[in-house]
Amino acid sequence: MQDKSPMPQAYRGFAQATRRVPAWLRHVFAMGFMARLFSGLLLLNLLVIALAVWALFESRLKYEERAASEVQNLALLLDHGGFPPRNRPVLAGHPHGG
Repeated sequence: MQDKSPMPQAYRGFAQATRRVPAWLRHVFAMGFMARLFSGLLLLNLLVIALAVWALFESRLKYEERAASEVQNLALLLDHGGFPPRNRPVLAGHPHGG
């Protein structure tokens, strides 16, 4: 019996053995190149996603550290007498300073 498939015999084994691949895509995956290309793009996308998640996590840590520092500075300022009074010379040039 003559086989009328356009693919060489060496490539048809994978394509026909892979039943989960739709029939219209089997010839693409049978060549192997598309499977490697798809795998490489998938790995590259996963790497980019992992780097984005890491950057967001680091940014959140930095934000929390900065917020804790600001709270500590405000607490120290209030412990040492609070905000300066309005008639201080530092604020004399400011329109709302006194």
